[in-house]
Amino acid sequence: MPIAIIIILVLPPIFDKYQTRQVYKKYEYGSKVYYHDLNNDSFSEYIRLHYVGNKTPSDNIYNAPAIQIDTACLAEKLPVTIGQFNFTKPWFQIQKLYFGDFDNDGFKEIYFYTYSNDSLFLNGLDVFNRKGFFLEKYICSFNFYNELPDIIFGRIIIGNDLNGDGSEEVIGSVIGCYTALPRFVYSYDIVNDTLIKSKSACINFYPGSILQDSRGDVYMSGSNYAPGNVKDSMVSKIEFTDHSSWLIVLNKDLDFVFPPIENPGFTSSVNSYLKKENDEIFIYAFFKPSRGRSPHILKKYNLHGDEVTSINFIGPVQRSLYKKMENNNEVLYIYEMQDNIFYRIDEDLNFKKEYNVNYPHSKFVDLDFDGSEEIFNWQEGGDFAYLYTSGFTHPAKVGLKDLVAGFIISPCRFKDNSANFVIHSGDFVYYFKYFRNPVYYLKFPFYLGIYLVISFLFFIVMYFQKKALNKKFEQDKKVTELELLTIKNQIDPYFIINAINSLGAVIFKSNEDKKQSYQYMVNLTSLIRDTLQNSQKISVSLSEEIDFVQNYLQLQKYRYRDSFDFKINNQVKDPEEAEIPKMIIQTFAENAVKHGLAHKTEGDGKIVVAVTEENGSLQIIVEDNGIGRKKASIVSKGSTGKGMEIIDQIIEMYNRLKKTSVSFEVIDLYDDGPVGTRVVVEVPLQ
Repeated sequence: MPIAIIIILVLPPIFDKYQTRQVYKKYEYGSKVYYHDLNNDSFSEYIRLHYVGNKTPSDNIYNAPAIQIDTACLAEKLPVTIGQFNFTKPWFQIQKLYFGDFDNDGFKEIYFYTYSNDSLFLNGLDVFNRKGFFLEKYICSFNFYNELPDIIFGRIIIGNDLNGDGSEEVIGSVIGCYTALPRFVYSYDIVNDTLIKSKSACINFYPGSILQDSRGDVYMSGSNYAPGNVKDSMVSKIEFTDHSSWLIVLNKDLDFVFPPIENPGFTSSVNSYLKKENDEIFIYAFFKPSRGRSPHILKKYNLHGDEVTSINFIGPVQRSLYKKMENNNEVLYIYEMQDNIFYRIDEDLNFKKEYNVNYPHSKFVDLDFDGSEEIFNWQEGGDFAYLYTSGFTHPAKVGLKDLVAGFIISPCRFKDNSANFVIHSGDFVYYFKYFRNPVYYLKFPFYLGIYLVISFLFFIVMYFQKKALNKKFEQDKKVTELELLTIKNQIDPYFIINAINSLGAVIFKSNEDKKQSYQYMVNLTSLIRDTLQNSQKISVSLSEEIDFVQNYLQLQKYRYRDSFDFKINNQVKDPEEAEIPKMIIQTFAENAVKHGLAHKTEGDGKIVVAVTEENGSLQIIVEDNGIGRKKASIVSKGSTGKGMEIIDQIIEMYNRLKKTSVSFEVIDLYDDGPVGTRVVVEVPLQ
């Protein structure tokens, strides 16, 4: 199981629920590429913005900026060119294209800025309906700084009918960089050719959130930061300077709904969104202090500018407020940049950790046009980006190296469904397919298969290993049996010689007692018969060993003219079933007679053999009242001591063969001197 898990963890992401695949890559120098459905036919048009750029020879193809429109039926081919529309005025290289349908005729227009001398113009291009440029509206004049236009602008928003006439106004913002003015938000009514501007103030305001209440009133909020570009000499002359950031909410006439709320400090910022809750509109505003300071504060206001609730974020961690579309509803998130965590915000400003992303930058884009935005998570210069589902789950890698900061990502639809989104980064356009992995649900059978294969391999290895071990065990067993048989061949003649000597002694001493001699011969015959019958055994039953010891001690008693007596007490219920090493009792009984009782001169000798069963083991006690081991070692100098050596070998071999632990202990008995010997043998039952 651990090996299978390790293999699964190091597998390539072939079972991710969602995957991306680059299907095409195209070189595009000096241009910006967008994909958008302009004619409402469900398929995206290819929109390429050419510009003069760095005045290299390749730029000479285009004497003026132009927009080229093609029908994009396939990712790799552009079969039909709808047209190329050349600009009459220069445009800004930081320029972007914006799309909207102001008259709701089903054909989207393209909006952008151009300039002439010191004048800024809003331009509109209608490719399909009016088939050309239909809008060139003067917005304002601007200043120059180091011979360059000193102006930037926020995104253009089309999709809100501010005056209720059935057509949508164009909303945008104009911001001077190093000059105090112009800085304003504007609303342009194309049908009535009416341009409304907000109150002139030195505020860098980017409208972004627009909502209409139940009475039809429209409100607008957005983001604002404090670059501190306006000279100190001008600060006292201008209301709402850019040395602070401000919470601003505008109405449809672009007047302040309530006085702007200041967030003081250079580099501070305010980002705000409008949300409708129970037919009432609230403002969620995230206040960032000057760089490196804290706290960050999230506040909730009503349309009167009254604070409803707030929450402080203490510490140096950078955070931002994001709005994301989920099932056509706006959801707010706090993004914590240090750990790349998104926290979902509820109406009471409670926040819950939603998901960790991999990189610090994220864009929300609806790739499948289902009303829920996916998360494109990236890092400038990274080897790849990540694409998350709308629920921040199931990240899919997007293989794209050296992603630049100003890249353009466009959802798209082709007739052959060959790509889902396009990224224009640097001088290349990348076409990607984003899809649900068809083998995603096979991962569990596949993982199970890996486990089964690993288990099978382990089974094979263990099978052959066990087979080898069994072979080795059988070889060891045969060697052990041969060793035991060798020892037995030493024991049997040794015992028979002693028995014959005993028989000779009886016959010599008891020549007149024929009956006793015959009985002795019968006992000896039984011993020899048992020895021959068990010649191939290394273990015997307890019952057989007791019978053997009974005959042996009876012979020895005859030999020594009844100078000792013996008693065998067996308390084991099934002695026929209990297995013990062969001759283990006889050897200790023989030592008791030979060394303990043979030299006893006072009193009657006695041998007691007791067998009991305790805690799963047989306890065998052989006890005599002889002269003891110390005195016996003196009077028995001619003894070889082979009996104890043999029994040690028997027990060692028996334990090795049977995988058990037979043991014995010899105890000297004293009572004002040696009074005998006791041997305690422990034999685990098997």
